[in-house]
Amino acid sequence: MISLTHIMDVLHSRDERIIQTHDAAVSGPELALAASRFADVLRERTEDRWALHMTSTYDFAVAFLGLLSADKDILLLPNALTGMLGETASEVDGFVLDVRFEG
Repeated sequence: MISLTHIMDVLHSRDERIIQTHDAAVSGPELALAASRFADVLRERTEDRWALHMTSTYDFAVAFLGLLSADKDILLLPNALTGMLGETASEVDGFVLDVRFEG
């Protein structure tokens, strides 16, 4: 089994551009840093169960790695349609989305 620590170590060791954002390519260390910063924010939150849906590969990677690093439970959503979000709201403590949802 591959550990999260191993994944983060590999990211830190890869200086080449490994993922594309909306406007730039990002290196492994940059991705790891963004995920670590997001994890730091999440560690201050009391919510444990999070639903995740991102359309951007970069945003998904940052959020997914950040949630894992913060030791949060993750529910991966197949879409961010209102019906899906509404059904999921009672099962999770929070959402990480790239759309606005008031549920």
